[in-house]
Amino acid sequence: MPSVRRGLEMAILNAFASRQSSSLLSVLHAPKDKVASCSHSGTRICALLDGEGAPVDVANAAYDLVHEGFCSLKLKVARRKDPVDDAVVVQEIRKRVGPLVELRVDANRKWTYEQAMKFGSLVEGKNLQYIENLFKMKTTS
Repeated sequence: MPSVRRGLEMAILNAFASRQSSSLLSVLHAPKDKVASCSHSGTRICALLDGEGAPVDVANAAYDLVHEGFCSLKLKVARRKDPVDDAVVVQEIRKRVGPLVELRVDANRKWTYEQAMKFGSLVEGKNLQYIENLFKMKTTS
C-alpha cells in the first residue's frame, strides 16, 4: 500500500523536523530569502491549502506558508456553494502573496461546466499556474 507507506514517511519526516524546531520544508529545502527565493528555478515543493474559511484568513495562511519557504500553493476550491466565493479567495491570496508564488487550484470535479466557466472568468489575470479537475465529464451510455 503505497499511500500508507508515504503517510508513514511523512509522519517520520515531520517528527524529525519537529525535533529540530523546524518545518518539514526547511529540512527538505532550506529557504534563502523566503519570497525572493520564489524567483529561482529549482525544485519547488507545493503546499496544500484548504479554501474553507474567510478569504482573508485563507490568504493569511497562504502568506504564512510562503514565509515558511513554499513557492507553490495548491488551493482546494469548490467547497463553497458559489464559485464566486472561491474566486474571491483566489483574489485575496494573490493580493497577499504577490505574483512570484505559483498558485494552483483544484475543484475535485465538484462544479458543473457552467460553474467552472464562471470561476475561470473571475480569476482571469490572477496568474494561476493551472486549474485542476473542474467538473465531472458527462459520459454517454
